[in-house]
Amino acid sequence: MPGKGKLIRRDDIFLNNVAFWRNVPETVWNYTIGGYQGIIIGGRWVMKTAIKAALLSALVFPGTGQMYLKRYVRGLIPMVLTLTGMGVLIVQATVGALQELDKMQSQGGLVDLNAVANRAAASSASGDWYSPLIVPMIVVCWLFSVIDAYMLGKGKEPPTAPNRAKGE
Repeated sequence: MPGKGKLIRRDDIFLNNVAFWRNVPETVWNYTIGGYQGIIIGGRWVMKTAIKAALLSALVFPGTGQMYLKRYVRGLIPMVLTLTGMGVLIVQATVGALQELDKMQSQGGLVDLNAVANRAAASSASGDWYSPLIVPMIVVCWLFSVIDAYMLGKGKEPPTAPNRAKGE
């Protein structure tokens, strides 16, 4: 049986014994994400597992929600695909910028940073046949990761008792 808890005012949120927020407005207490309100337990705002996993994959990096749910291989797949796509874009931009710098140095003129930036952006957007496919692939991986993390999290949440009307 748990021991006596300390009396906490309704307008305080305690993260732990040291970190806390005082006088939290009513709008924060009633805040919802995606139509779901967090649960307040012992003065703390607790988010459901599915929402937390989906937000991790959406806002941190694809696959982090799956890692949070301890589905490591499943989280590693969107991470690797997204990092690979970003790496290709970065390499293409870097090569284009370096080519522009070499061209400027060989002509003996001053380095124009706007021209270098424009060349880097153009080289990452065009070039090889696969370049136009990279950004959509990253977006699809990101979306898949968010939806998958949410669905996995829904499976990890304890089932709730159904509301039964009288006479059923």
